Amino acid sequence: QARDALSFLNVKGSKKELASEANVSVAIKELTREGRTKGINFIYLTAKQIEGQEGPYKMLPVDLELEASYVMLGDFLGRLDGLNKSLVRIIKFNIVSNKLNPNILTARLSLDIYILE
Repeated sequence: QARDALSFLNVKGSKKELASEANVSVAIKELTREGRTKGINFIYLTAKQIEGQEGPYKMLPVDLELEASYVMLGDFLGRLDGLNKSLVRIIKFNIVSNKLNPNILTARLSLDIYILE
């Protein structure tokens, strides 16, 4: 799946302009901005050390926890594909209902953000 997604970047006319290792904060800001505009409440976001290489791309592992309604979370996850500065691959996630308000979910996600070397 990651190879298919990466090959998408090579398609002529693609609007994605991946962030580079030097300006990885641009990709993180785009991710959080997209979430906030959808009403996502980020509890924490931890970017780890850049690792690996798949062709000209490296991966930035990110762990995050957020709160949102079912609809907001689904909308946010669906829009990750449309980010312009990064290609995001969700590695694992855990979603639980909030005990005080069952309409709110708490989600923990581990993801890789592909960036240029």
